[in-house]
Amino acid sequence: MAAGNTSAGSSSGKIQRIIVLVFGVIMCLLLFFADKTNLTNRSESVVGSNSVSVTNESTGVTNSIPPLASDPKVDQWIKNLENVSGSEKLTLLDSIILNLETRKRFVYASQYASDALAENPSEERKKQVGRLSYLATQMDFVQQDSALFQRLSEQSIQALEDVVKVNAQDEEALLYLGLAYTRSRKVENSMNGIMTLRKLLEINPDNIEGSYQMGLFSMQTGQFERAIARFEKVLSLDPNNYPAQLQLALAYAESDQPEKAKPLLESLVKSKATPDEKRTARELLNNL
Repeated sequence: MAAGNTSAGSSSGKIQRIIVLVFGVIMCLLLFFADKTNLTNRSESVVGSNSVSVTNESTGVTNSIPPLASDPKVDQWIKNLENVSGSEKLTLLDSIILNLETRKRFVYASQYASDALAENPSEERKKQVGRLSYLATQMDFVQQDSALFQRLSEQSIQALEDVVKVNAQDEEALLYLGLAYTRSRKVENSMNGIMTLRKLLEINPDNIEGSYQMGLFSMQTGQFERAIARFEKVLSLDPNNYPAQLQLALAYAESDQPEKAKPLLESLVKSKATPDEKRTARELLNNL
């Protein structure tokens, strides 16, 4: 009888554990889909000081962007937009865009930059839309929403292509167009991106960001000697470029030159690099 009770108790315990486990899985799924709904809600299309929606004109799909914390100054500027026009409206839009960009709220900034472009369709405005839309695609919540990512990516590429068609020597437009191509998640754009960055460096071999990005591509394809040349070029132009210093050390390590990597990493640890860069440098040092 005691054995029977023990068996029953054991079975009861197993059932309870299964119920708890199933309940936990259900809760995790509910939280997951609740979070995804917040990121990709297609029905909410209210545009105000705390929310922005982006609509794809060809598909009619609207992507809602997570609300921005209220800022009385920006809220008032946005409210004032309803009552102004012309140069006064552009001045307000520029203030809003600058504020949002400074706070790294690139999705919002790109939307208001598009509004400014509608008011004043200049090449500089197009370049601003292209740059901010590209930066928006690098935000974590945008990368989790494929529809929103593609919308902003296409917006960036289209705007920057328009600029480059008019001024093929515009270094900033070439840089961001190259990045927008290579990070668009479309295989057919990858080579366009590399060719665009190469063109940028043909125009100006001393373009620091262009050399750095080409160095990263060389690292990704295992061309470490080319990467070394790119990062050395960056550091010759900007000795305190810590990301390039870290990548150069990594390229040396990957090409079996630890004796060159070590002093770079030791220098990074003692530098004004970011905590993440210093932590990575220490980890690399420990693995040499």
